[in-house]
Amino acid sequence: MVDKGFLIHEICEMKKLCLIRPPFLTKKNNRKFSAKESILKASIAKARVHVERFNQRIKVFDMLGGVYPIKLVPIIGEVFNVVCGTVNLSSPIIDDDKFMQSKV
Repeated sequence: MVDKGFLIHEICEMKKLCLIRPPFLTKKNNRKFSAKESILKASIAKARVHVERFNQRIKVFDMLGGVYPIKLVPIIGEVFNVVCGTVNLSSPIIDDDKFMQSKV
């Protein structure tokens, strides 16, 4: 799930990942959302709230905002993975039945 400005479509295709980007209106196209775009935007917005909650949990760890010795730079990615894994394994942010359902 990305916001506008994240130009990673090709990378996601290469890795066979589904990229979810909400529809946006621009000043150029001066139109309203179609019914389908409105429904998509609403369902993405519901999921985005939970992504932001997840991000907040990562920030609460406060491990990534400090100053680290230069010798830890090679493993900072692994530290971030451990923090994210810990957040993933903590109590659920939402119930399973409340998350965006795939209509495939």
